[in-house]
Amino acid sequence: MSMTVEQIAKEAMALPPQSRALLADRLWQSVEGGSEPDLDPEVVALIGRRYRELKSGQAKGLPAEQFIAELREELRCSGS
Repeated sequence: MSMTVEQIAKEAMALPPQSRALLADRLWQSVEGGSEPDLDPEVVALIGRRYRELKSGQAKGLPAEQFIAELREELRCSGS
């Protein structure tokens, strides 16, 4: 007898957080084709540089809500 999606989900929710994250990643990979997207090496280098700047304190991050609000404002102003 096979389990329903609801039964599987109920059992999965009983797993510890790390196990749920691993399961979620495996499921997502199966939907997305199982491979990481090809990233431009320049983009990867930029991401690495920005990460190091944030970790070292050279750059300061913004809360996501603030960033989104500022971006919306900028897009609204540039669209007129």
